[in-house]
Amino acid sequence: MVPLGKIFSRAWKYSLEWKRITPFFLLLVPFVMLFAAFAEPALNFLSQYGMLSAAGTIPLDIAVSLTSFFALFAFLIVAVFLIDLYVRGVIIDNAKAFYGGKRLSLKSSRKAFRGRYLSLLGAIIIVKLISTGLSVIPFVGWIFTIVLTWVFLVVLQSVVVSRKNTIDSIKDSYNLFISRKLDTVVFWLLLAIISFALFIAAMIPLLIAAWPVIAAVLSNLTGGTGVSVVDMIRLNLSQIFAAGLVSAFILGFAQLFKESATTFFYIEARKRKR
Repeated sequence: MVPLGKIFSRAWKYSLEWKRITPFFLLLVPFVMLFAAFAEPALNFLSQYGMLSAAGTIPLDIAVSLTSFFALFAFLIVAVFLIDLYVRGVIIDNAKAFYGGKRLSLKSSRKAFRGRYLSLLGAIIIVKLISTGLSVIPFVGWIFTIVLTWVFLVVLQSVVVSRKNTIDSIKDSYNLFISRKLDTVVFWLLLAIISFALFIAAMIPLLIAAWPVIAAVLSNLTGGTGVSVVDMIRLNLSQIFAAGLVSAFILGFAQLFKESATTFFYIEARKRKR
């Protein structure tokens, strides 16, 4: 059995360094800023027209704003995905060194990671295609999705730590799962529980900041004083934005913890596979 206590405790210690959290945090900041930038036009529209204008259609200026918002949102998703994959590769290399007793800077890990990005991208694309294809199978697709999560759990770690190419990393992850089924499932389950707890913790600042808005919604639903929800959002927008940044930092910590713990698991499982 792999030492799960050691893996999670070391991952927690590794993730407490703010410099390691910052890259994941910065990748989430654009989303917070995008929603904040388009909040005021959306609130102005809702306060004037409700959900639809008097003519039953969305005014042209609002339609343009919505189109711009979704176009930027789609662009951000793609850009952040590509950059996030690079950051994860650097963090995996850095975490590997940390687990071996070395404290390398992220700059040093960037140099060590050089030349591995395309293999990383190829591996994640193949894994996503396989997972998506099997997930659409009626009734049992979700089962395949979970099993494939176990099978491909350490694909990225195989590319970076073992320096394998796209296909070999997929084979390596599969072989490790076959040889360490129980360890993989237990580790995945514990990691999912911890990640969910961190997600809940990240949502708490947002819930606190948005509580006046939530209270206004509940009041309207229960036939209360009829406080304007739009006005309440506008009054608390700055607090919600600040809370969004705090939540993004906690989510950055969660992502760092997840990636480092998975890297440590791969290192330990590979030792016992031999």
